[in-house]
Amino acid sequence: MDDQLKISYTSMMDIADYTGIQGIAGSLMEIRMEYSITQDLQSLLGMTQVNGSKDHPDGENYPFNRMEDFSHIRFELKYFF
Repeated sequence: MDDQLKISYTSMMDIADYTGIQGIAGSLMEIRMEYSITQDLQSLLGMTQVNGSKDHPDGENYPFNRMEDFSHIRFELKYFF
């Protein structure tokens, strides 16, 4: 499986201090797995989760709140010719 399987994890967190919010105000996390089935065929499985905060001072204009609908699971097959 040398160079056939790739696993990656991406994370972005808002750790700034906000009045009324303890801990992390918002976050985006993604885990992704790519597998080369053959030289010309790849599969990809990814999951993205976005969490906001209803207590954030910006309310619905807080970027992580606006992006919560972006959370998803995806599967791709890529063929190269």
